[in-house]
Amino acid sequence: MSPAPDGSVTWRELLSGAVERLAGAGSRTAERDARRILATAIGCTDAELALELSRPATEGSETGRGGPWWCETAGPGPAR
Repeated sequence: MSPAPDGSVTWRELLSGAVERLAGAGSRTAERDARRILATAIGCTDAELALELSRPATEGSETGRGGPWWCETAGPGPAR
């Protein structure tokens, strides 16, 4: 992952890095897991993720949802 001159990276670059790290750790579902993690971080659905990948990775996404779920809830994350 090589940041732009201003130090930013895109969500696509972070996705690629996440897939590599998960696969390196032995995950057989690295691509799916990385996409789910990024969609959660961005605050978008899986379907919307493709539209976000070329955008710079920032705190609180550009989706207008006010950031990821953990910023909007008082309790722990969703039950599994």
